Amino acid sequence: MSTPLKKAKQWYQRRVRAIHDEVRFMVPDSHQYEAALALQLSNLLTRAFFATQLGIHDLPNSVAFFSGVDIDRSLRKSVEDECVTPSNPLGLSVSYGISPGKELDVFQLLAERSVLERR
Repeated sequence: MSTPLKKAKQWYQRRVRAIHDEVRFMVPDSHQYEAALALQLSNLLTRAFFATQLGIHDLPNSVAFFSGVDIDRSLRKSVEDECVTPSNPLGLSVSYGISPGKELDVFQLLAERSVLERR
């Protein structure tokens, strides 16, 4: 079985936005969980590299992994935000049929991935 990081080169992916502490990627729905897990793993490897250079050989989960990775069909600050504005008074779900996204931590992603592998 290849890892999500190895498979990432085979996906169509596009970095959409990177501002301060956020990075947004567009990937096909069929790879959404693998892409989210790859982001978690890349954060772990980056943090582990720098911690090791400083002589720290143990990382707590809160440092090693993102608190959550958003999986969403639109670019919004929060997956639950309806984005109600004067030009969109009814929000995304009523006006455009876009349901709220989901924010998954690393444990939820691993559970989702194991469910996908059993199919």
